[in-house]
Amino acid sequence: MNELHLQDKFLIPFFTTNHGVGLGYREVKPNTVSHELIIKADLLEFISQTPLNQNNYQKLLKKYDRDESRLLDAFIDFLVERIKNYTNMAIFINLYTPN
Repeated sequence: MNELHLQDKFLIPFFTTNHGVGLGYREVKPNTVSHELIIKADLLEFISQTPLNQNNYQKLLKKYDRDESRLLDAFIDFLVERIKNYTNMAIFINLYTPN
């Protein structure tokens, strides 16, 4: 048995099946990560399908004329800016702690 056979016959079905056996993950196309290192499909599912986010997602979607792609692009831009401007607390503490 080679590695590809093991992967195709056992590992991928274990991760992707959801019939009582397996983890229920979806297999997606490779290279789905954008240059911002965000997987758009996963982000969209997280903000639109999780119970905590569903209501807010619907409200935001109305503001973007029901255009998921515009909403997702704007949200990714917001996240990227937020990540860039986030200060690492260890650096902050080291900068402002008297010696």
